Amino acid sequence: MGSIVKLVRDLHFDQSGVSAIEFAIIGSCTIALISGAYDLGNAAQQQIALQEAVRTGGQYAVHFPTNPSAIQSAVKSALPTGWNLSTSNGNPVVTCSCGVAGAYDDCANPPSTCTSPMLVTITAQMAYTALTPIGAVLPSNLTATYVTRFQ
Repeated sequence: MGSIVKLVRDLHFDQSGVSAIEFAIIGSCTIALISGAYDLGNAAQQQIALQEAVRTGGQYAVHFPTNPSAIQSAVKSALPTGWNLSTSNGNPVVTCSCGVAGAYDDCANPPSTCTSPMLVTITAQMAYTALTPIGAVLPSNLTATYVTRFQ
């Protein structure tokens, strides 16, 4: 009985292995934080690239505002290789509107009541999947919008 008490007392004061336990706790927390920061950076990078692609479509729309299919092609060609949009048919949404008439479907044929300013709005949406559970607090869809105004 005395040897069991002595063994328990010796284990109580033994400090060996404590640093390994501390390292395991701190290391796992550090890895979790770094993974979350990676997810946040990845989402920001994808959002910036999506915004740049939509801006490219807006630049095209400045010169050819009545050709929505070409505007969509400009946006899609500006996306990085392998990226797919989650909007209708994988294409960005191009809408046209003007002063009094409001929004209309065919950018090539504005209504006769159309007054200045004419607006071409380009919206693209892409699904984002976080790599870690910490990144699950990020939005599941990234969206970018660009509006071009004509007088």
